[in-house]
Amino acid sequence: MALGEIVRIESQGRFVFKASDDDGVKPEIGTYVRVGDVIGLVVDKRQSVREELIPYIPTEMSGKYLPYGDDLSENYFGVASLGMLSGAGPDHEAMVSVSLKDAVDEVGQEDLMRFHTVDGRFKARYIDRLVPEVGPTPMLLATRRLQNVMGDDNAPMILAVQRYLRGLVR
Repeated sequence: MALGEIVRIESQGRFVFKASDDDGVKPEIGTYVRVGDVIGLVVDKRQSVREELIPYIPTEMSGKYLPYGDDLSENYFGVASLGMLSGAGPDHEAMVSVSLKDAVDEVGQEDLMRFHTVDGRFKARYIDRLVPEVGPTPMLLATRRLQNVMGDDNAPMILAVQRYLRGLVR
């Protein structure tokens, strides 16, 4: 399902996308997304001005204080890339690149399972790399989504990862 398109590239592996209003479906923090072969994780929602102040900003000043354009009803989300998923399988170490206006889609359950399974076992090598960058909360929300997809065989490992992440939140 299409969620939106990329409007800003911040660095290698970090980008911002604008959610489309077509279906009224908005991603949440911890949602897995896909841009071509690149798998990413929604790590934050962008808003440079508190929403309650938006009505008081004059239209001619909105470009200065609202950097993502004049349409204040749009939602922008920050994404951290986790790796790539191609026909050869998952690559959690890959250097990824995306382009402006690339479509951002939600990752299907089958692809999510393929990305997190190596030799039939749960693997999420990106966690140690991303926790210092984005914090443990988005990662904890993402592992909760994984619980529903990965099945009972991988539940002990996912629970261990969640205990580790909960320890970092405190």
